[in-house]
Amino acid sequence: MARIFKPSKGKSSSKKPRNHRAGATSQRDFEVLRYADDGRGIAIDNGKVVFIDGALPGEKVHAELIKTGKRFDEARCLSVHSPSPLRVEPTCGVYQHCGGCQLQHLNYRGQLEYKQQRLKKIIAGIADDVAVGAMPSTAFGYRHRARLSYRLGHLGFRRRASHEVENFVQCPVLMPELEGAIDAVRGPLLAALKPSKSAELHFALGTTATGEVAVGLSLEDQAARTSTWCMALAKALAPAVMLQRVSSVGGEWCHPEAMPLNYDFSFRHADTDEADSSQGRGEFFAGDFTQVNPAINQRVVEQCLSWLKPQAGDLIADFFCGLGNFSFPLAQCGARVVAMDAGAAMIERARQVSARYPGEPAINFHLADLFDEGQIALPKGINKAVLDPPRAGAKALCQRLAGHKTLLEIVYISCDPATLARDLVTLTEGGWRVQGAISVDMFPQTHHLESMVYLTRSGLK
Repeated sequence: MARIFKPSKGKSSSKKPRNHRAGATSQRDFEVLRYADDGRGIAIDNGKVVFIDGALPGEKVHAELIKTGKRFDEARCLSVHSPSPLRVEPTCGVYQHCGGCQLQHLNYRGQLEYKQQRLKKIIAGIADDVAVGAMPSTAFGYRHRARLSYRLGHLGFRRRASHEVENFVQCPVLMPELEGAIDAVRGPLLAALKPSKSAELHFALGTTATGEVAVGLSLEDQAARTSTWCMALAKALAPAVMLQRVSSVGGEWCHPEAMPLNYDFSFRHADTDEADSSQGRGEFFAGDFTQVNPAINQRVVEQCLSWLKPQAGDLIADFFCGLGNFSFPLAQCGARVVAMDAGAAMIERARQVSARYPGEPAINFHLADLFDEGQIALPKGINKAVLDPPRAGAKALCQRLAGHKTLLEIVYISCDPATLARDLVTLTEGGWRVQGAISVDMFPQTHHLESMVYLTRSGLK
């Protein structure tokens, strides 16, 4: 595999990079050669790697060094002498400072290609005869949830490489309904949070039990908050936003009348291209994990079903199941499902939904820490599995699955290329073969890469 340069997060014998003062000696021209894994451009200056924020491969840029180190330097692009044909004007007015997006200066076709090539490098080192597909998204207006920070009178996203907060008026990657709700409650929130040094706010867009669009809020505050304060804030935010819970040094407060948000467990049958008529609803609160891009999530679920072809007689394990994102669609197709996750609240809500789900799907939800080898229990007789781990991947689980004899098919959904590469090596060394791979653009305008990989036992397909 080609060597990929990126800043090390671990310990190093080199000196810690230091801030470099801006000045005539810190600004120079660079020729950008390729992308780094985090979307920055890479140049070589006197034999040293330089990561340049805002630069694209093939460009000649004028950049300012902001950090220097023994192994690599870091810089930010100030101007472009010879722009790439893929360069575009960023849509967001605060893009240069906000840490939410990294690729708005790259057109959407270029973003898809960049992410697809990253996955191709991983797959090429494991299965050189497998084509890597791409699953595009709507470029803007796709996020149904957002995490904002409050700090000393400012409410917004964190600035790049900083704890400071960047205020924003509009955010083009948020769904319009979510963006509008945040704008509507900005004033009351700033007034209420003013005595606090900092807080984290989790907004989420969903629907009510009657199908109406609604926005929920979960607040984590460093200041001590009383139930009286919480109720007053809830009234000030309504009806634009439902304050569902507040966590502070005074404890956790939950709105006595707070109802969970809903989302549909819907998918389209590959053979008829029609939506499933027995779809149900999942329940979540602001702050719970749900995929940020609902439209792409639906396509991911459909691709998983297309690969596994679940049917009566299958026993499928859904590892890192969360609220049942894959469990319910798999069961709707007739399979029996054993679902596992470490989130006690999510497992409990998934059980409650399952109990009143149309047709009572055959799903058993279990609480298990899948990073703890002692808690990994592989259900007897499973023949298919879905893995959707967090960024840490599924090292211990893949070591167990690699030699499992009754298991014939795996779909691995990854949000971190490095841990995906590690886990695929473990599986292929255990006799598994990659049959399909797709770069999924779950997070347009960012460098984050979601991937789907389909594996079977060697020689089966």
